[in-house]
Amino acid sequence: MAVRHEGIVADANGKLINWLISTDATIKKGTILGVYETMVNNIVETKRIICDTEGDHLVKRIVVDQQQDFNVGQMLIEIDRLERLTVSTKVAGKLASLYIQEGEMVDKGQLLGSVQPDDKSLGAKHKSVRSPSCGRIEKIIRNVGDQLPAKTPIIQLVVEECRHTTIIRDMCATCGKDLSKSKKDSNLQKSMVTMVPNVPDLVVSQDLASELAKSDINRLLSDRKLVLIVDLDLTLIHTRMVSPDIKLSNLTEEKQIYYTCHRFPEYNVYHQYLTKLRPYVEQFLNTASTLFELHVVTMGSRSYAQDIVEMLDPTSSLFYNRILSRDELKSPILKSRNLNQLFPLGDNLVCIIDDRPEMWEFHPSCITVPPYSYFANVGDINDPKKLAKKPAKVHDSTDVKENKPVDNNCNKDPNQQEENNTADEMDKDSMELNGQNADKCNETTSESNNDNNINVVNGNSSNGDEILTRRGSSGWKTAVDSDTNIAYYDIEDNYLFKLLPLLKQIHTNFYEQYDQSKQQLDKLPDLKSIIPEMRRNTLKDVKIVFSAIIPNGHPYPEKSYEWIMAESLGAKVTHKFHSSPSRKTTHVVTKRSAFENGYTQKVHMAMRTAGIFVVDIAWLYKCNEFFTHVDEEPYLLAPVCIYSSTRMQLMPEYKRQRSLELKTEKFSKRKRTSSDEQNETSIGLMMVSEFRLTKDMSQRSSRENSLDSLSVSSSSSSLSTKSTDSSATESSVDSECEAIGAILEAQLAGAN
Repeated sequence: MAVRHEGIVADANGKLINWLISTDATIKKGTILGVYETMVNNIVETKRIICDTEGDHLVKRIVVDQQQDFNVGQMLIEIDRLERLTVSTKVAGKLASLYIQEGEMVDKGQLLGSVQPDDKSLGAKHKSVRSPSCGRIEKIIRNVGDQLPAKTPIIQLVVEECRHTTIIRDMCATCGKDLSKSKKDSNLQKSMVTMVPNVPDLVVSQDLASELAKSDINRLLSDRKLVLIVDLDLTLIHTRMVSPDIKLSNLTEEKQIYYTCHRFPEYNVYHQYLTKLRPYVEQFLNTASTLFELHVVTMGSRSYAQDIVEMLDPTSSLFYNRILSRDELKSPILKSRNLNQLFPLGDNLVCIIDDRPEMWEFHPSCITVPPYSYFANVGDINDPKKLAKKPAKVHDSTDVKENKPVDNNCNKDPNQQEENNTADEMDKDSMELNGQNADKCNETTSESNNDNNINVVNGNSSNGDEILTRRGSSGWKTAVDSDTNIAYYDIEDNYLFKLLPLLKQIHTNFYEQYDQSKQQLDKLPDLKSIIPEMRRNTLKDVKIVFSAIIPNGHPYPEKSYEWIMAESLGAKVTHKFHSSPSRKTTHVVTKRSAFENGYTQKVHMAMRTAGIFVVDIAWLYKCNEFFTHVDEEPYLLAPVCIYSSTRMQLMPEYKRQRSLELKTEKFSKRKRTSSDEQNETSIGLMMVSEFRLTKDMSQRSSRENSLDSLSVSSSSSSLSTKSTDSSATESSVDSECEAIGAILEAQLAGAN
């Protein structure tokens, strides 16, 4: 086969703007291939790339991508010169049949058709017509039934070797060649890409995958849509396994709890599930589908995922078949490893919502969703750490594990267990989770570094307790449905409803940049930079130190989940508490349970320093939900110390005016109080009234009464001396209050 390999080479430095051809396109001399920009005499000029090679050629590969710079002499396109052959009849006769179509790839010696000879003496009823070489049928010259003289051309063939771009079960879907017999062809399959997740035997070449991905991107951009990947468990739904005390017959549509049953032949068991949809999930998906193309990526099995998607999308109008389950995941614990497979040209248009960002290796476009927990004391039934533990094989279908009461740990699905080596693989993957400790619910939460003297210990928490921590709720009320005997959390969840404005803003920001870049012929915007930019503005003026959050002795505190989350929100996180004005800590983040068990050293220092918020970790999670700086007051664990000038410099702007007004009012009231109260007044530390200020004042009043009773028994000479001193003290306190009040009023005027 005579194939000449050539290429189109750049004759100047420049930047490619756009290609006007694609792979496998036929070109000839004079064909305009693309447009590029170059600098001529310090002036940017737009020029065309034109094929200057004689003869017809086939575009084999595009080397330089759009918006990419290139140098003189660099190859831009690889091409193959086309060699055409004509297939002719050997004898005169009637064209009896044709077995090929135009554009079809054929192999050497493949049967193309047959001719019925006019000369009966030849013996054979039909003479076969075979391909003389590998190639592509460019044109069929004659039709079936035509009467043909000898040596009449009937087919025009372009000599071209099949590149086997689509393979299914070791067979080329284009030419039909068995690729398992050739070592070269077998190695070719290793570089192929699986395009349909639930059909792993169907693979395509990288070039074809890129072309398909490019067409998908163009379709999304023309529809002004993005891609939204959603998780199922604890994000859109909550699932548990059925226990014998549950009355399934009393389940009604009003309760919106769905029942499914699966049979697992290898374990000879049936598993029954109850699934509760998250509130507003239908409105969320319907609205989001107008802005995004929806995909599902879940750690559940394919059969489980398909059942859940059928509940969410009964008409198959939202997800279609865009489901990726753990049966197709490359890693048993990480979802991010399949992004290149789903989006060969990059994930610029991809946004992710998941309650476990560590499974995406903290992907920049991942929005952390507070986990949805409806069934009491039931966690994630598809938790990969739980799935790694292979249970004992069950032979009796009437005595199955799910028919026992649900404990605090997530239920285990025997059919969804991995092989013994899966646990080792997961441990290996766990080390790659940016230092994330996947077993943080079993950690001893003790203060690190300078808090070693004061340890705060939390016992082992269940998977359900971890959900409460991540949701920022430590006291959810548990109720029991009298009809079904199902224990559930009596809470209101409207997160999906509130998430829609954030997704709309992300969509708006992307297409605003896209419209600008399209006019400037710049590269495509990237959600991996748009979403982090929106997130970084949340806590950009906040300096955080963690207390009793990261375990003592953690080798990489900077890679813990809370640390990464705080920095992604724009906060500056430090190991130690700082009180100097230039590096001063603004927030000490701890756990409510740890705070109630005893103050750590960092908390003690914060309570003695002006303007420091000691807040529960739930405040940080809440800020991360919608990229909003949430008010600290509902999450405060300790009073905020307020000093006059220092406090004004360190408090956030939106808090400054409120604090000044409060202090001015307190000083004006104290100025008009009795002399006993004025003697007790301290110019130093004051606490906010919401934190039991009344109780402190009452205790002080009782101590004053005891002092007054002692002073009554003193001599008259002492009384006269004290009266003179009291008058002087009273005058001093009045003048001091007037001075401080003037300072506060001046600061208030400056804040306004």
